[in-house]
Amino acid sequence: MKVVTWNINRFDGVWDWYKEKRDLPMPQRKECANKITEKLSELLTTMEDIAILQEVPYRGADWEDEWNEHWKSFLNERFKVMLWFDNEPKRKDFNYSSSKNVTIAITKKGSNWAIRSYESRAVKFGKTNGYSDYVNRYIELVNGNMSLLGFHLSSDKDGEEQWKQIHSVSDSSMFSFIVGDFNVNDFLYPLQDDLRRLEKNYDRMIDKDVITQNQTLASLDNIFVKKGFCSNTKISILDYCYIPKCDGFGDSVRKMRCSDHHACICEIY
Repeated sequence: MKVVTWNINRFDGVWDWYKEKRDLPMPQRKECANKITEKLSELLTTMEDIAILQEVPYRGADWEDEWNEHWKSFLNERFKVMLWFDNEPKRKDFNYSSSKNVTIAITKKGSNWAIRSYESRAVKFGKTNGYSDYVNRYIELVNGNMSLLGFHLSSDKDGEEQWKQIHSVSDSSMFSFIVGDFNVNDFLYPLQDDLRRLEKNYDRMIDKDVITQNQTLASLDNIFVKKGFCSNTKISILDYCYIPKCDGFGDSVRKMRCSDHHACICEIY
């Protein structure tokens, strides 16, 4: 089986929408979305394979409903798609209109992977102004005796509370896999020990000096597998550039990457 984590940067390629406060034109974003989903379709070949995607666009720059207008049907045509906002669409304690991005899980259609109900989740945050915190940033899934926690951690002070919850469930080995964009680099900043604490009960699949974010040249994404869960693994880091054509002189033209993060793939045998 394969476990994949990929921050797809709102289908904006390497465009920095945090800085620019807007997205690329929609035709360019849909080109990126097509390329990303083509690659994910190649990766997810068995019913056990699963991918966690971060920064999937939910609201647009002007808070329009991007998810329902552009991306929900686009993804559901290709995959089984799981996220709490769609799984529990009428909760009064979910602030559905406040999130620009969401963390989702995708599998092949017919897969037994299922989203854990929000009420039965293991990671539990508080509420702010009556709304549950960080619903858009993490997801819990189960498949038989396997369980997975997928995360997109905040890089600001909110990350401290998120780390408390991750450490709590990792100390008790509650999940088979803990994966995502952790927004921590303990190679450049060795005093950051949040990731190392997970290594007590989990095997870190991606070495701390392996680049997974291609603009900052940092290691931010990772996959942790509970110790003893498997005996053989293979790791791939996919720097996904594509070359669709040649120039007039026969030289290849390298177009932009599909995301500012690499896809991280753990194959388990």
